[in-house]
Amino acid sequence: MTSAGGAVADQGSRISDDKFLNLLPAFLREPRRAWLVIPVAWLASIIGSLALAALVQSVAPHAQSVEVPKGLPPWLIIFGFAIFSPVVESILMGLGLRNQQLMCRIFFYMAQKVTINRL
Repeated sequence: MTSAGGAVADQGSRISDDKFLNLLPAFLREPRRAWLVIPVAWLASIIGSLALAALVQSVAPHAQSVEVPKGLPPWLIIFGFAIFSPVVESILMGLGLRNQQLMCRIFFYMAQKVTINRL
């Protein structure tokens, strides 16, 4: 494997290392038998989510929770939690990542200029 400059990249320095996937059973790591993988993955995620919720509830039992107004129709509540909220969250995260990338570019550009000026 070569990098953009033609140098040979070290296999140990990969950005995404898949060794953490070895924690999962073999059938979850392979793209076969979706009829089995999807329910098992869902069950694993819901168990993890409930365990995390129980841990937070035990650590902070008097923490404030979401208060839904009583007069809203049920379809609006479901729409707000299931559709509107994830879409807005995804857009905000995308904007945040874009701004973060822009800030990193500016920082590294400035650091490069300072380094070159010191030479």
